[in-house]
Amino acid sequence: MILAQRLRHVAAELNEIADALAADETASVQIGKGDYNRALGTVTFGSTTNVLTRSQAAILDILLDSKGVVVSRSEIMVHLHGPHAATLDSRSVDTHICTLRHILGVDAITTISGRGYRL
Repeated sequence: MILAQRLRHVAAELNEIADALAADETASVQIGKGDYNRALGTVTFGSTTNVLTRSQAAILDILLDSKGVVVSRSEIMVHLHGPHAATLDSRSVDTHICTLRHILGVDAITTISGRGYRL
């Protein structure tokens, strides 16, 4: 009986999430040469759609949320990997930024030497 109630509760929560995502599917932000759909993690140029990896989308999200403000590599690492990020290689951020620039256009993300990245 308790399990059935819990399953109904989880199903209701999942339906709410699905409804919220469906409402956001058409919401996009123009970045560089493309339109970024945060809910789907895609960048579209005309009829071509690029699906971002989870990490690429997370980096783009933090840069969007901080638009115009420099975000350090360590802030991005904590956003991606949590508090243990200091023990990981931060050069993976550079690789993701390079890929995002290839998708969005070279000028979409600016490197601020010694400080981080900015949209």
